[in-house]
Amino acid sequence: MKKIEDTIQSLTSDLKPVRPALSPQRLAALWLLVCTVFVVAITQYIAPIRVGAWQQLVSTPRFALETVTAILAVICFALIVFRSSFPGMHYRRLVGCGLVMLALWVTQYLVGLWRPAISPLPLGERHWCWLEIIVYSLPLMVLALLMTRHLYPMTPLLTACSYCLAGGILPAVYMQLACMYEASHILIFHILPGLSMTLLGFLFARCYTKSFA
Repeated sequence: MKKIEDTIQSLTSDLKPVRPALSPQRLAALWLLVCTVFVVAITQYIAPIRVGAWQQLVSTPRFALETVTAILAVICFALIVFRSSFPGMHYRRLVGCGLVMLALWVTQYLVGLWRPAISPLPLGERHWCWLEIIVYSLPLMVLALLMTRHLYPMTPLLTACSYCLAGGILPAVYMQLACMYEASHILIFHILPGLSMTLLGFLFARCYTKSFA
């Protein structure tokens, strides 16, 4: 018995107290706050948003709904990222909710090809909007990778794809205010680049797998 106690004492004598990890909800909120400030700031720095965009957001319910569904999708996927990085956390319902919000967001612009929420105008067109979305999303994904690398993602592929989706959608959402409003333009040059960032999730998932091998 004395030998066991001595062994335990020798193993724990040099241990230092560590801070407990933030909860998944707080981590997600922190990531969302930092990323939103970054996206808004860098987008505004490159060029001002479309004239009258905020008024359209308030006065046009369908445009507001399009924006809200995208934001809800981002929140769902951000929560999935961090809840899936803590063993024992439930997140399957969030996956379904996120996919539904994502589908609703895309569907509204498909409907907008025939009945747009706002009359299409070239006002505010940004010629490199698709490239802006890709470039702005990369730091968001890297931040999520850094925030989860010391946690324990149980499903690396889902975690990586989720923060790639969230990181790609967020600048695409704000680009709806910053760039011209035209359904086909939004689908091709805003939504498609944002969603295509998910492909990087497979690459990041490999990094996860190697890290925890």
